[in-house]
Amino acid sequence: MASASKITLEESTVGVSGQIQGSLWDAMTRQGVPPEMIIRFAELFSWRLDFLTEPRKGDTYKLIWKRNHGNGAIRDTDIICASYISHEKGEFFAYPLAGEYFDTDGNSLKGEFLRAPLVYRRISSYFTEHRFHPILRIYRPHHGIDYAAPAGTPASSIADGIVIAKDWGGGLGNELRVRHAGSYVSIYGHLRGYARGIHIGSHVKQGQVIGYVGSTGLSTGPHLHFGFERDGQLINFFSLKMKNSRRSIPPAERQHFEQIKQSDGALLAQLAQPGAPLQVLSANPTHP
Repeated sequence: MASASKITLEESTVGVSGQIQGSLWDAMTRQGVPPEMIIRFAELFSWRLDFLTEPRKGDTYKLIWKRNHGNGAIRDTDIICASYISHEKGEFFAYPLAGEYFDTDGNSLKGEFLRAPLVYRRISSYFTEHRFHPILRIYRPHHGIDYAAPAGTPASSIADGIVIAKDWGGGLGNELRVRHAGSYVSIYGHLRGYARGIHIGSHVKQGQVIGYVGSTGLSTGPHLHFGFERDGQLINFFSLKMKNSRRSIPPAERQHFEQIKQSDGALLAQLAQPGAPLQVLSANPTHP
């Protein structure tokens, strides 16, 4: 007869420091970082960096998180702190406070728009005024960005908003349009289908799955056509200067946050050898 029993888990603090040679995924995988933690690290900085196009050889990163283990089971939990040093973009740090992560200056890492609406393999077409259409066989403007990805890949809203269109968009096939604050509209085309519950008038959150990559309309293969409007005019999303529109550390919490930075900074300093396997740190985080 089977019986249930509690397993006593021990908590440890593990971390990794590495350097980009090819991709973030390859570098972290070689060091034994679990796939879930790689994804969570990328999501942490997803408002500041696109980890499929912007990392460069020589960029460095650090990640520290909590791990519970016992009776042969391992469970990775909260990210304690993290950093990414980019040769082109600068330095990025993540420190936690009240369930959110903030940069060194105390600004939330969450930004106005996600850097990309999905996880993709490559960009197959950029925003341009002169592009040869593979089906129509003519040159014409391409006012959007095509993200090549397998059929069925989830596509997410880049910001909070309201669905204002869900229909057949001609050459764009199954299409969704989401209106955001500040007279912005994001456009998602060639979708195979829509997420459950998505309809005109739906309120969607930043990062919420709204549809799935397909090849409907004038398309030679599965990809997401992503368009972006400001005041009714299609613009190049990559040219938009991203801004941080989320909250900053309130003055009453500033001293507490500075103590967290000091504590977590000491942990990051223990990760001195980029490329080494996972390291169990000698100190557990004691956030004041």
